[in-house]
Amino acid sequence: KEMMLNDENHPSIIFWANGNEGGHNRELDHLFAEEDIQKRPLIHPWEVFNGFETTHYREFNYGIGNYDHGHNILMPTEFLHGMWDGGHGAGIEDYWNAMWNNPLSAGGFLWDFADQAVVRTDKNGELDTDGNHGPDGIVGPYHEKEGSFFTIKEVWSPVFVEKREMTAGFDGSFLLENRYAFTNLNQCTYEWKLKKLKSGNDAEFKAGKADAPNVKPFEKGKLQINLPADWRSFDALYLTIKDFYGKELFTWSFPITLPKADADKMVVITGPSKVNLKEDANSYQVSANGIDFTFNKTTGLLQKAKNANGTVPFANGPVLQEAENNFKNFTTKMDGQNLVISSKFDKKESWNTLQWTIYPSGWLKMEVKYFPSAYFTTFVGLNFSYPETEMKSVEYKGNGPYRVWKNRMKGQQFGIWKKD
Repeated sequence: KEMMLNDENHPSIIFWANGNEGGHNRELDHLFAEEDIQKRPLIHPWEVFNGFETTHYREFNYGIGNYDHGHNILMPTEFLHGMWDGGHGAGIEDYWNAMWNNPLSAGGFLWDFADQAVVRTDKNGELDTDGNHGPDGIVGPYHEKEGSFFTIKEVWSPVFVEKREMTAGFDGSFLLENRYAFTNLNQCTYEWKLKKLKSGNDAEFKAGKADAPNVKPFEKGKLQINLPADWRSFDALYLTIKDFYGKELFTWSFPITLPKADADKMVVITGPSKVNLKEDANSYQVSANGIDFTFNKTTGLLQKAKNANGTVPFANGPVLQEAENNFKNFTTKMDGQNLVISSKFDKKESWNTLQWTIYPSGWLKMEVKYFPSAYFTTFVGLNFSYPETEMKSVEYKGNGPYRVWKNRMKGQQFGIWKKD
C-alpha cells in the first residue's frame, strides 16, 4: 500500500509486477486493483496471467498456440540476458523485428541495465565482472558504453533507416520509417558527411544538411540528400539524425569504396623482373622482385616468406577454421606474367580449394573456397602463425570499433580503426 501510494502518479510505472519467476504472492493480487487510483494492469513475470504472456527467454517464432503464436498480449519480462559482452546486442535485432511485426506484441524487457560486479576487498575495492560475476548489463559497472549499447541504440532508434548500397545509381534517397508514437519526422534534423578515410584524424570530408521529410508516426517516407557530383570519390557516407531536442539518435554509415576496389588501388601487380619457380619433391620455391616464398607441395600451405630484411614470421597457413584442410593435387601454371599454384576440386576428397597467385611485383594473392564442417558454424576464417610478441597493433578499415558478429551487425560504424 505504501508503495502504490508513493508512486500513484509516477509516469514511468505502467504495470505492477507481483513477484518474479515463480515468486508470486497471489494473496496480494486484489490489493493492486483496490489501492491503485490509475488501475494499472497487474502482471506475474514469467507467467501467462491477466491477458499477458510474459514467459522468459523463449526463442522468437516459439510456441504452438502460445507465445508468438498465442492470443494474449506478448510481453516477455525478460527476453535477452546480457551475460558477457555479446549478450544484449547479440540477437536483439531478430527479436525486435519479430516483436515489431506482431500486432499482439507489447515489447519486452532486457536483463539488465548495468553490469553487477563483485567488490573485491582483497583487491582494494576493484569491481570484478570476470566470468559469471554479473556482467549482464547494457552498460558496464561504471555505466561505460560497450558494443551492445550501440547495437541497442540503432535497433531501438525511433527513426528506422532502411539498408542502402552505395551503387553508381544511388540517387541520395533513403527510405525512413517513423517509429515514434507522437512525433512527425519533420521535427528531427538530418546531417550528412562524405569522408575519404585515412589513418589518424586527417580524413577529408564534405558535409551538409537535408530537408526534414514530412512523415507521420508509424508511416514511411523518403529522405533526399543532395550529394555533390564527386561523391563516389569518397570512401563512406554518414547520416546523422537528431531528435527534436538536438540529441543524436544514431549515425548510420555506408561504405562507398568496397574491399575489392581498395585492393585494386593498393596492390601493384607489375614488377621489374619475372616470377621464378623452383621445386623439389616437397615444396615450391617462388621468387619475385626480391620476395621469396616457400609452399608445401602436398598441403599448399605457405611455409616461409622472406624479403630483403629477412624472414617474415607469417606462415603455416591457411588453416581453415571449423573446416577440413583437404586441399590436394596442386599444379602450377603461368597466367600471363603471373604464377598460379592451385589445388584441384574433387567432390568426394578435396571439396575445399586453395589458389595462390604470385605477381612480378612480389605481391601474393590467396583465394580460398571452403565449406564449414557444420551448417551452424560459430566462427569462420583462416589461420596463420605469427608470434604474439611481434604484434604491436592492428589497424583496419571496416566496421568497428567493437567486435562484429553475425547476430550483432548493428551499432557499428564504418571507418579506420586501430587497436593497440
